[in-house]
Amino acid sequence: CAKRGDDYQEIFAQQVRETMERRAAGLKPPAWAAAAFESGLRQSTEEEKSDSRAA
Repeated sequence: CAKRGDDYQEIFAQQVRETMERRAAGLKPPAWAAAAFESGLRQSTEEEKSDSRAA
């Protein structure tokens, strides 16, 4: 997040709010959420590996 200029705390807080709203409405988590999480985790891991090689 920081590399893109995003504040991870703001993003996390937004995700928490959205999750709470979904639960309050009786909705299940969106199907894409797990895939998006895995994709983001994979990208972060690749960026960290790239950064450690460049150092």
